[in-house]
Order: sequence, then C-alpha cells, then structure tokens
Amino acid sequence: MSPVGKNIIQNIQNGQDIFSFDNASLDSPKAEAKKIAEDSSLASLLSQSPDQRVQGLTELANANNGITKSRARYLLAVDAIAQNRPNDALKWLENLDAEYDILANHIIVLRLKALEIAGDPNIEQQWRSLLAEKGENPLIKIEANYALRQENAAFWNEIITPEKTASPEANPDFYLKQHPKTITVVKERLKANPDSPELLRHLVNYAPDDPNIGTYLIQLEKRYGDRLTPQDWEAIGLIYWRKFQYGSAGAAYRKAAPTPQNAYRAGRGLQLGKKRNEAIAAYRKAIQTFPDAPETGEARVKLASLLPSRDRIDFLTQTIQQFPHLSGEAIALQAKAFDDLGSPKTAAQLRQKLLQDQGGSEAAAILRWTTAWDAAQNGQLANAIRQVQALVSRAPNSELAPRAGFWLGKWQTKTNNIDGAKQAYQLVLKTYPESYYAWRSASELGLPVGDFFSVRQLRPKTQIPQTRSPLPIANPVLQELYQLNQDQAAWEEWKARRNQRSPTIAEQFVDGTMRVKIGDYLSGIFLISNLASLD
Repeated sequence: MSPVGKNIIQNIQNGQDIFSFDNASLDSPKAEAKKIAEDSSLASLLSQSPDQRVQGLTELANANNGITKSRARYLLAVDAIAQNRPNDALKWLENLDAEYDILANHIIVLRLKALEIAGDPNIEQQWRSLLAEKGENPLIKIEANYALRQENAAFWNEIITPEKTASPEANPDFYLKQHPKTITVVKERLKANPDSPELLRHLVNYAPDDPNIGTYLIQLEKRYGDRLTPQDWEAIGLIYWRKFQYGSAGAAYRKAAPTPQNAYRAGRGLQLGKKRNEAIAAYRKAIQTFPDAPETGEARVKLASLLPSRDRIDFLTQTIQQFPHLSGEAIALQAKAFDDLGSPKTAAQLRQKLLQDQGGSEAAAILRWTTAWDAAQNGQLANAIRQVQALVSRAPNSELAPRAGFWLGKWQTKTNNIDGAKQAYQLVLKTYPESYYAWRSASELGLPVGDFFSVRQLRPKTQIPQTRSPLPIANPVLQELYQLNQDQAAWEEWKARRNQRSPTIAEQFVDGTMRVKIGDYLSGIFLISNLASLD
C-alpha cells in the first residue's frame, strides 16, 4: 500500500470529518451518546462471552445510571435471547427504549422477538399494533412486515416491484429494498417461482454479493436478456467486474446507461477479455461520447495500446495535450511504437524524456525497475543501484517502490556497502511497513520476524484494543451497534444502507471492516487493502 493510501486509511481511523453518509437520516436518534471508549466500566466486558460477562453486566445494569446502565441492559437482553431465555430478556428490555434513545427501535423489535420466542399467543396482533403505531420507521416497517409476511404479501409485492428511478440508490424505498430481510423474502419466493424475472432482477440489483448471485445472473441473462433495462445491465456489469470476469463485464457495460465510467469499463472489460476489435469500438465510442471526462483519458491510453504502432504516435501526442497527467504512460507507449517501427534512437530519447519529465509516474518506475533488474542480472550492480535509488526517490508511491528498496539493500550487500544496505532495509520498513518487502527487510535486519524457513513456527502475541475506533460515518445507530460488538445486527444495518455501486472511500472502508467482523475475512481484507489504489 502506498503512503497516500496509508494516509487515507489513517484519516479514516482517526475519524476526521471528511466524509458524509447519505442515509444517516433514516433512523437518527435525538443525540449520539458518549463513545464506548469513554465507558471504561463496560469496555472490558464487550469481548467476553455471555457466560463470562453476565455478572459484570448485571452489576452495571443494577448499579449505574445513564448510558452505561442502558448499554448493559441491552447486552444482557441480547445474550438472554441468544441463550433462549426470553423471560430474562424481557426483564432487561422493560421500558429500555424510553431511556436508550439511540437503539430505541431495535429494542422495540427485540422485545417482540423475545415475546415470540416465549410463545406469546397475541404476538401477531402486537406486530400489527406496532406497525400501525410506528410503521413510518424503516426498521419497524421491515421487521413487522417480515414477521407478518404471510398476511402482508401486498407490502412485499410493492417493495419488489421494479423501480422507476435511474439507480437503486435514488429510490425512496432503497433501505427497504436492500434490507437483508427483503432479500430473504425474495429468495423464498424464488424457490417457489424460479423463473420470475422480477425476483432475479431484484437480487441482481440489490444483493450483488449474494453467494448464489452467479446462478441468478446466468438465469436472468439467458432467459430475459431482451427485457433488461440499462440499469440492470450496469448491475450485471458490476457483478462480473468484481468477479474479475472482465469479458462478460465489458459486454454488459456496453448495454448499460451511457456514463463515463460505464463507457470506459465496456472497453476495458472487452480488452481484458481478449476481444480486441470490440474493445477498440467501445473505447472509440467512449471517447466520442465523453471527450473531456477523466475516464476518457484512460480510455485513450488503453485504446492506443491496441492500435497499430504507426497510428499510435500522433494519437498519443493528442492524448498528452488533453490529459497531461497521463503523459508518463503515453510516452512509454510512444517509445514502444518507435521500437516496433525500427527507430530505437527515437525510442531511447523518449524514454530519457520520460525519466526526466515524468520521473514520478508509474511508467517511469516500471522503466527504472526493468532497467535495474536487467542490469543486475548482467552483473552491472552499480547501474542497478542507481536505477532503484532514483525509483525510490522520484516515485515513492509506486507499487514497485517497496520491492526496489529491498533489492537496493540486497545489491548494496553484494557490493559490500553494509551501511547502505542497512539504510535501504530500514527505509522500506519505515515507509512501507505493511508490505511483503517490509517483512523481508526486517528479516535481513535480524529482527525476530522469521524467514522463509522459520516464519510458520512463530506465534507472535497480538494486543487487541478493548474498544473499537469509530466508523467514519454519521449514523449513530450503526456506530452504537458496531462499538457494542453487536456485529450481526450492525451488519444488517449496514447492508440496508450501503451504496454498493459507487461507494466512497469511507463506505468501502466500512464495508471491508464489517465483513471482517462477521468472518468474511478475505473479502474484507481485499476491500480495505484496495483503498490504496483508489483516487
């Protein structure tokens, strides 16, 4: 991860007020309570099991006043329901919604669920009464209708009806349509009616990360492709894109609504899918339709790589004039074109220009690394060292910088410059501490991190903070659930609110964090580490 990426994540973790959360007003309480980190008497109990913490929570629930007492009662009720002790839960939940405003609606729902487990004969009437009294609240509306779904089929019919808005996020019922309970109802109905295009469309648009989405996608395309809207094709394209099925993604994006991103992804997907002629046509359409969009600069560079060498040179000159921030990659492609045309002298001049004028670009970093590696393989260590020193100095944010810094240390060692090698390893460890090459550098420095032969035997101790850092969003309900370690409830709240098509950096960070908390480690780690590559 680059230093820029690390700074972004550090700002997020520090809670800097640089992001907004559009859906925060759906279920906002009157005021946000003090942070869990300030609730020291409760903090030490959060990571304990229900059996371990019952005594401590009971003492807080009986002795304290204010938010600590309310939080303790809520946790005791949640634990009691999980252990099938509904009567104990009802005791702790009594009148709790009146004093614990942040989670008032969750408490009301929890109370009825406890009554349901206890076998209350009037439970359905109580759900009806709650719906009549507080049905304007999205959480109450979804939970009550889910409990009464056998009789409230009309509600679900309306929620599943295809939207008329340009995107799912613009729909006023977005929370309801995307809520996990709605997705459950859609999948239940799909079992009874597996050929329903409306149900398949709903899952594709609102549950793109469902484990079975690939099956739903194939059914929808195969049977109803001629009935799909541009919005549907955008959703389909995004699913394929995130599954790295780029050829299929490009084909879908060609049928999506014409936006700069969709137009670019149509070309790029087809290119990665080895459909050269189709990719060229898609790129040309993107350039013609959105000549000044930021994505069009990338489209022009990618198109140039597909053009014959003679056509590429002038096209890239125009690209540099219009999108100067892409000069590095464009010059590198021009140099390759002159190589192909038998003009190595001109190609060399362009590469020198690249290193001088665009030395901080990724294209320059790639050129320096390639030159350094070739030089080292041929025993020209002095040249290799000069190249990687320039790379680390001029392009510290390059993906190649950690690797270059590590090999700088290795090559310095071979030239008996032990101090220089040590400085190189220390620089990698300090500047890129999360990288693979930081580990290798630490090993070279003799730190107790193991090597290729011993690392599996190491069992390092980890110190996990008692409390969690706040999430970088403005929704107090989700914040409270997350910091109380109520991960499943927090995940449901997040899934109903998140923007899945074009998340902000903050939203992607939260999505990754929440996935890790529910055990979806690989997806969560990927989303967070991928932040470094975002603009």
